[in-house]
Amino acid sequence: MLLPALLALALTLGSPAPPSWPAIWMRTPAAPTQSETAAVAELAARRAAVLADLGPHDTLVLYAAQPRVFSYDVDYPYRQENNFWYLTGINQPGGILVMAPAAQPQVVLYMVKPDAARESWTGHELSPAEATAASGIADVHDVAGFGDVRDHLPAQATLLLLRGNPAWYPQEMALRASLADSDPRLEIGNPAPIFARLRRVKSAWEIQLMQHAVDISAEAHMRAMAMVRPGVWEYQIRAEFDSVFGMRHAEGWGYPEIVASGTNPTTLHYESDQEQIPGQGLMLIDAGAEYGHMSADITRTFPINGKFTPAQAAIYNLVYDAQQAMIRSVRPGSPEFGPIGEQVMIAGLEKLGLITRAPGAPTPRQQLRLWYFHGPSHAMGLDVHDVGGIGRRPGAIFSMEPGLYFRPATFKEDLPTSDPDAWKIFTDQVRPVFATYSGIGVRIEDDILVTRDGCRVLSAAIPSRLAEVEARYAALHAFVRQHGGPPPLLP
Repeated sequence: MLLPALLALALTLGSPAPPSWPAIWMRTPAAPTQSETAAVAELAARRAAVLADLGPHDTLVLYAAQPRVFSYDVDYPYRQENNFWYLTGINQPGGILVMAPAAQPQVVLYMVKPDAARESWTGHELSPAEATAASGIADVHDVAGFGDVRDHLPAQATLLLLRGNPAWYPQEMALRASLADSDPRLEIGNPAPIFARLRRVKSAWEIQLMQHAVDISAEAHMRAMAMVRPGVWEYQIRAEFDSVFGMRHAEGWGYPEIVASGTNPTTLHYESDQEQIPGQGLMLIDAGAEYGHMSADITRTFPINGKFTPAQAAIYNLVYDAQQAMIRSVRPGSPEFGPIGEQVMIAGLEKLGLITRAPGAPTPRQQLRLWYFHGPSHAMGLDVHDVGGIGRRPGAIFSMEPGLYFRPATFKEDLPTSDPDAWKIFTDQVRPVFATYSGIGVRIEDDILVTRDGCRVLSAAIPSRLAEVEARYAALHAFVRQHGGPPPLLP
């Protein structure tokens, strides 16, 4: 094999430079860098913005995420609670952050005191000096001395604790319940709106991190496309993503990858990835890396054999046209873009006979929801579905992901039960045409950054126009046939 031989020679000679691979593989560029001084300054600016949003008598208490059990005495890899991370940059359990405008000092961090015996089992724990160096918070104390939360509240103070699903905020929700019983007069607020406002707009550094997460994801998507062929298992394609994410120093995936083949793309969040790829149909892959706590979110759909059938092409182009129309509309202060995409799809589906305007039938939009049953977008950032909503301000990042799904069981399982007479008219008109498109599922998802004069598609380098998808598939598979596989991830 030519490439392994070249790699072995390079390693033998100690060559510092990796071979130059064809651009079709989209090798991830060097990661962005930030000085310790700049990192601490960014965290300090975030804390200052939170303090400015707090009322004069508010006290904010944030708890670090607790480890989560995978099975029995085995935990999942630790991931910090997003808001705690946003203000401290510390990815270690056991911490408590207290912030209050009226207090002196205004910011205090409580951390678990390092223990040599525990460290021999689970690894290094930050000392107070290390916590200060990482976060810029000068006042760091042993969490064992935190005591009762009320000890940190001045008279007539409002305590701010995150609120939500106990699985997300177990300590906060347990404390809320306890205080409701022991101190019912204590006012307890929710700081979530503050974080939603601040996290909606990304800093220049966060945008660099997101772009790098997208770049890692792009390389993984190309390797996955190159390995798709009948007989390969869906989970083997998923393994390509995990490999690239690890080799490119990502924390991992931002969400479990969706690797759906055949008719599985018609299931919105297909999760099993346990089937062999069939000889025909489409491949839908929804996967994004997490890097620096920022998560990409990218979906591409392509034919298993590399060539769209006429029916697949008709649906694919319709989704693509809807997405492009929505993207073109985005600029600071622009109106909601979802209806723009809906109108494109309604017009296209009507031409295909998959929406009817027969008298008495459901409205075109009601019919569209049968084939397109999710939203067009979501905010992105520290969570793949981030807080703050879909902002149209410079620095906002969100997905753009229209889709159409023609489940084979649609007319047996998915028709609304309300207004059966109207849906019978729809069925009579559309069902004969439906057979041509049954089993086709298409979603195209890109990551959008709002700029001063419009928007930038962070994932634009990953082919999505139909002709470009087919051309990239052909080039990748030709390379694999010629060289026996994709380029090695190292050096």
